[in-house]
Amino acid sequence: MEKERNQLFSEGEVLVTSDYEQFEFVDGNRPINKTNLKRLESQVKISGYIDPITCCQEMYILDGQHRFEVAKKIGYAIQYKIVRVDGHKHRLQLIQRLNTAGKTWSPADILRINSMSGNEFMKAVEDFVQKFSVGVPIAYSIFRGEVETSDQMKVDPEQDYPIATKDRERAALMGIWLEDFRKILGNHGSHFNLGYIKFMLKIIGYENYSHEVMLKGIESSWGDIETPSDTSSADWRNAFAEVYNSQEEKVA
Repeated sequence: MEKERNQLFSEGEVLVTSDYEQFEFVDGNRPINKTNLKRLESQVKISGYIDPITCCQEMYILDGQHRFEVAKKIGYAIQYKIVRVDGHKHRLQLIQRLNTAGKTWSPADILRINSMSGNEFMKAVEDFVQKFSVGVPIAYSIFRGEVETSDQMKVDPEQDYPIATKDRERAALMGIWLEDFRKILGNHGSHFNLGYIKFMLKIIGYENYSHEVMLKGIESSWGDIETPSDTSSADWRNAFAEVYNSQEEKVA
């Protein structure tokens, strides 16, 4: 069988086949982007050439799934190279490391592939996103304890990130706050952004809960918070204070 024969070739050697069926996609890789696919097809029809794709020894495509789809559609033979991988986790790590050209990895892409590879920290972030319906950068910031923008959310796919107890405790309290704000503000509770999280992370570090400290924190951090146009600043201050004081009662 061709899959078995491929085991005999040296890594990096460019092979050629017209047997498209022997290749497989990796569960956890980014989905095929139709816009990129169409653009690449136009380029290939002009140049007549497609760069080799990269596969592992089991013939899972690690880099070049768009090239593969274009070659298959046009009827070109597949040029490919084989690299050795040690299990599914290593396969996912290589996918993230090799796929740096073209479309940038989104926070959701980074979260999904690292969670699937067994990254404990990212799995906890993913669970938080699903439970509280917040964006990935917001959940990532909560677990990190500092605000991370989409551009800053970088994860080394080959480094394990154990999750500390303090990270879980912080996330648990922030989850309660998020739910409380939604109850108080109704539909406005869906307007959470990194500004709110930056402020909430700031006040969550205070040792003592008090209405006075809460309002002082709001006033000093107001520039970090974007207020929806149909909600007054006073409404937001009252909402923050109510949640803050409800936590004071729970802690007392």
